[in-house]
Amino acid sequence: MQSSGVAVADDCITSYQDLMKRKHKFVVYGLNPKFTEIVVLKTSEDPDYEVFLKEFPHDQCRWAVYDLEYEVEDGGKRNKVLFVYWSPGSSSVKQRMVYSASNNALKSRLGVAVEIQGNDEDDLEFVTVLEKAKRNSR
Repeated sequence: MQSSGVAVADDCITSYQDLMKRKHKFVVYGLNPKFTEIVVLKTSEDPDYEVFLKEFPHDQCRWAVYDLEYEVEDGGKRNKVLFVYWSPGSSSVKQRMVYSASNNALKSRLGVAVEIQGNDEDDLEFVTVLEKAKRNSR
């Protein structure tokens, strides 16, 4: 599936499936240098949310999936896989346009329900993300 001429590399799907099997805590995606394909930039097993946040440069767009684990009021634990679309205002106009046009191609291939869009660091704060995940719980 393509959008605006940008293909989704097969390893994007494979790495997402591995995350669903709990082999990764998060996967970071980006465009290749020619802006023709969405590729995996990094996978990690590190559960630290602050480590995950370091994958979003202030001048580069990114996508990521993150396996968020949290506690509910009755003391039980829940997991919610989040799709993060990072598009900071300090990135180039071309980059923001191509990422925006390609966002649905990646998201639909992965089949993720909860999307977090970040344009600045406040949008990705743990408390903000956790609240959105809880609102989208079934």
